[in-house]
Amino acid sequence: MILSEGRKGDEFTIILMDTEPKVKKRLQDMGLTHGTIVKVISFYANNAFILKIRGSRIVIGKDIAGHIHVEPMVCNICKKEKHRHGHGSGPGSGHGHEHCNHRKKDI
Repeated sequence: MILSEGRKGDEFTIILMDTEPKVKKRLQDMGLTHGTIVKVISFYANNAFILKIRGSRIVIGKDIAGHIHVEPMVCNICKKEKHRHGHGSGPGSGHGHEHCNHRKKDI
């Protein structure tokens, strides 16, 4: 899932930033790094996301949010909270529901 698909109140763990090195460095300087928990505070019609990261609020554009791959902190099927340590997440690591034992056909 990508961050730009998130809605107000959603919490995610960052798993990958697929951006140019210069943009990635700027995002890292703002606190967006692999494993960081991000909460969508607001999304505005002008395509700006307000995010809460490590106790601070930042604003990024939807175009940048479209290059940040995330994993939801809450399972969309059973609504259970996922583990916050970030291990085993990311592309190719399964379907992201190992904590509650859903099978792919449930998704």
